[in-house]
Amino acid sequence: MVAYLISQILDIKIFAFLKKKTKGRHLWLRNNVSTCISQLIDTFIMDGIVLYWGLKMSLSTCLAIGISVYLFKVVFAFLDTPVVYLLTHYLKKKLSLYENEATA
Repeated sequence: MVAYLISQILDIKIFAFLKKKTKGRHLWLRNNVSTCISQLIDTFIMDGIVLYWGLKMSLSTCLAIGISVYLFKVVFAFLDTPVVYLLTHYLKKKLSLYENEATA
């Protein structure tokens, strides 16, 4: 839970920082950069706790597993970018309908 909490707080902070720097543009950049950095932290905290400290694996084995797991997460971060765009478009459309109904 510690790794998850730290990585999610970091993800939110990076995403918000990039949103401000890009003036709300480049959702793909915010999504991918914040996810890649936060997942790096999550992966290595988690692998450090479970594999190195808990299971007493060698550092080289932990790093090999950590790099593999991280690359897997990065690939899915890039693959989910179109889904993020679709959901964002859908939600903006839905929310504008609610706003129009409320003012009617």
